[in-house]
Amino acid sequence: MKGILDKLTAIFSEQGSFYRKSLVYALLITCIPIAVISIFLYLYAKQQIENQVIHAHQLELEMSSKRLNEQLGQLELYTHQVSYNSIFAPLEQTVLYENFQYVNELMKTLLTLKSPSPLIDDVYVYLANDSVVISGMEGINALKSTDDRKKFQSLLNQGSNIYWSYGIKNPYTKKIDSLPAALVLKLPGDYSRAPYGALIVQLDRDGLNNEINQLNAQGSGASFILNHEGDWVTTGLKAGASSGLEEELRTELLEHHHSDSTFLFKYQGVLYSISQKQYDRTGWRYVAATPLTYLTKPALESSRVIIMMCLFGLLGAVLLAWIASKRIYKPIQHLASLIRGEMSTRPGSYNEDELRFIEEQWMIVHSENQQASKRLKESLPVLKESFLIQFLLGHFDFLTDKELKDKMFAYGWDMEQKGFFVFLIQLLGLRQQEGRFLQGDEQLVTLLLPILSTNC
Repeated sequence: MKGILDKLTAIFSEQGSFYRKSLVYALLITCIPIAVISIFLYLYAKQQIENQVIHAHQLELEMSSKRLNEQLGQLELYTHQVSYNSIFAPLEQTVLYENFQYVNELMKTLLTLKSPSPLIDDVYVYLANDSVVISGMEGINALKSTDDRKKFQSLLNQGSNIYWSYGIKNPYTKKIDSLPAALVLKLPGDYSRAPYGALIVQLDRDGLNNEINQLNAQGSGASFILNHEGDWVTTGLKAGASSGLEEELRTELLEHHHSDSTFLFKYQGVLYSISQKQYDRTGWRYVAATPLTYLTKPALESSRVIIMMCLFGLLGAVLLAWIASKRIYKPIQHLASLIRGEMSTRPGSYNEDELRFIEEQWMIVHSENQQASKRLKESLPVLKESFLIQFLLGHFDFLTDKELKDKMFAYGWDMEQKGFFVFLIQLLGLRQQEGRFLQGDEQLVTLLLPILSTNC
C-alpha cells in the first residue's frame, strides 16, 4: 500500500500545480453530486426498508393475534354447543356415587371434548350442591379446601353465562404448570333456570405459548398476553415465569400505552420495537417485543449493497475525472513543454504553475516583439532608401515584376492599383555659387532637396 502511495505521489509531483488543481476541481465536480446522491439514496432506502420491515412485523402480530382470537371464538362456540349434549341433562338430579355407569359415560365424554383443539388442556364440570369437580382424567374429586369451594362457587356469581376466568384450575390436576385461565359456561347451557354448576374448559399453556411464540421466533425478544385487567394470561415461557424485560414492559404498557400502538422501548441498553393488539371479545392484549437490530437487519444488508454500488460509482467518477483532467491538461502540457525547451535562449524560469509560466514567457516574447517592431519602424526609411538605390543601380534587375512588387510591399509601399515614377535629380553648381552658400551648407541643401522633390 505504501509503495502504491509513493508511486502516485511521484506521478503527481512530476506535474505542475495547474494539473493538480484541475484534477481536484474535476474530482469535486464529479464526486460531490454522486456522494450527495449516494448518501440520500442510502438514508432513504434504509428508512424505507426499516419501515417496511416494522410494518411487516405489525402485520404479523395482527395476523397471529387475529388467528388466535378466532380460535378462542370457535372454542366459545364449541363449548356452548357441548353444553346441549344430552349427557348433561340428568346431571343435576343424579346421585353420582350411586350411578357408576352414568359417571363413566360422563368422564368419557369429557375426555373426548378436549381433543378438537390444541388450546384445550382439560374439560371438567363443577357441581355446586355436591362441591365436587368431575374430570375425564381425574374422576370425581370433592373440594375439601374452603378456599377452593369459595373460588369455584364464585364462578356461578358472575353476571355473564359464558366468560373467561383467571386464577382457576382443577386442584386435582397432575400438571404442575397448568395455565390458570379457563372458559367457564354455567350449567344448564340453555339458561332456563339458576345455574347448578359450570362446564370449565382449561386452556393449555403449551398450546397457547406455541401460538404466541411465533411472534418471537428468534428468541431474543418477548411475546405475551395480558387480560383486560393487565394480569398475565401467558408469558410465552414455561411454568408461567416472566423475564425482566416482560415485567418492565408490562409496567410500561399499563402506565402509558392502553390502546393498539407501536412504540420503541429501551431495556438494558437494547432498543425494542413494541407492537400490541387488543380484541374486544376476550379483552386480551397481545404484545410482541422485538430487538430493533433484528428488524433492521435486512435494511443493513441492503444498505451494504447500496454502499458498495455507491463506492463503485464513486470510483468510476474518480477515474473519469482523472481521464478528463489528463485530456484537458494535455494541450497545456504540450505548450509548456515547447516553451520550456526554448528557455535556454530566453530569460525567465519555469514556474510550478503552468499557466503562470506560459503567461510569463508570453510577456517576454511580447516585449521582445514590440522592441523589434519599434527598431524595424525606425529603420524602415533607411531600408527603403537602400532598396531604392540598389534598384537604381540595377542590383534587382533579375527580379520579376511580381517579386519586385512583393519586395516593395514588404518595405511599406502601398502597391494596390498604383504606379510609381522614379526621378533622378542631380544637384550641380554648388561650388560655383560662391557668396550664396557658406562652407558646410552642402549637407543642408542635400537634406532640403528630397523635401522639395516630394512637393513637386
